[in-house]
Amino acid sequence: MALTWCGDACLKSICAFPQDGGEYTTVTQGLSGMRGTDFVNTKLNWVYFTIASDFLRTQLNLTTDELFHIHKGDDVWIDNKNLLWAIALYNTMRRMGFVFQSGKQLFGTDIGEFLRVLYKDGFTKGYLMRCVGTLIIKPLQASEVSDPIARVSALSSQLNVLCRRGLSKATAKVVWEAIIPYQSSFLHGGRLHQLPYEHLVTHPLRGGLGVPPPGRLPSLKNEFFGLPQLKQRHFMLLGHTTD
Repeated sequence: MALTWCGDACLKSICAFPQDGGEYTTVTQGLSGMRGTDFVNTKLNWVYFTIASDFLRTQLNLTTDELFHIHKGDDVWIDNKNLLWAIALYNTMRRMGFVFQSGKQLFGTDIGEFLRVLYKDGFTKGYLMRCVGTLIIKPLQASEVSDPIARVSALSSQLNVLCRRGLSKATAKVVWEAIIPYQSSFLHGGRLHQLPYEHLVTHPLRGGLGVPPPGRLPSLKNEFFGLPQLKQRHFMLLGHTTD
């Protein structure tokens, strides 16, 4: 039964977009991914909410009007018309041990976010700025040295996500030109080199990296052989390791 529920939740979802007249549309995934822990997290999320709201009703005599809540994994949307009830619910759940990530909470009137979709002033759109933060912070948090191929592939994928969240193609091209060629840099023979533009945009089947600016297809015009591979070594370790 749990597996059936998970399958229906993932494959039979519907969404109403206000700017499209409020008509319900079938969606396969939306802007958020799927994880194997979705069922357990959703259930725990809902249980915390239910126990806390029951506590407010029975112990504090706090109720609310027009309550709507939806849960998916560790994400939750709750709206109602009683600000005091919302404040009490939040603090009650915190005292119960429910962990809120302060940087991911969004409170306010006529605004909310669920599964990477931002609702504001009657309209919905992709939650772009959260993705911008990921683009900036993720490379800084990386603990290991990555080769230029891995770097540009990861950044190109993140740029495509930015476009799906609402970033214009023109802006994405400017960002691509600012970071992708630079991140393709590597040291060789004591000098700093960059992979040529043609190498970056050429299709992998032709020996390229296949990371053109968002909105463009990889080129089949050129063909390359022998991409540079990262080798990490230190002279102090050479005498203590084998091939």
